[in-house]
Amino acid sequence: MSKLLLILTATLSSFLTGLETKTLRTDFTVTIAENATQPLNLTGTITVHGTQFLLSALDYEAAYNGKTLFLWQPEIEELTLSTPTEQELLETNPFLFAKALNEAGKKVDFVIDDKNLPVRAQMIDGKTTYTLVFRNPQYITTKVDYVIVPPEGAYINDLR
Repeated sequence: MSKLLLILTATLSSFLTGLETKTLRTDFTVTIAENATQPLNLTGTITVHGTQFLLSALDYEAAYNGKTLFLWQPEIEELTLSTPTEQELLETNPFLFAKALNEAGKKVDFVIDDKNLPVRAQMIDGKTTYTLVFRNPQYITTKVDYVIVPPEGAYINDLR
């Protein structure tokens, strides 16, 4: 492992440790590219504190309060509640995904600015490259409830 990669790995670890005491809110774009395929671009917003998060991307919203995963699909007015597996959390939270790839020895380049805010991350898992670009990252002090409350009359699918 190169010295540069060790520095970037330590940066990712220290950044994630910092999220235990701080709450980050950021817009992001993730680009998923496989060798010979057209890249897929997804945009969203995430608020994260430790393992808790609120995510808005594509046509759904997700929240995790440390125990329950809330998945809101507004098009069909359905809220699914579940006790998520580790894999489900990795697929929903890009910071946990980066941490898991890093711990598995995959290539993870994670860049933060001088305020310890994320700027960009690139992760390579086999033939797939994930590039995250963070826009307007900021630490917030506002209290966040990591739940989704559906409108009255919405269908609730409780799988817990």
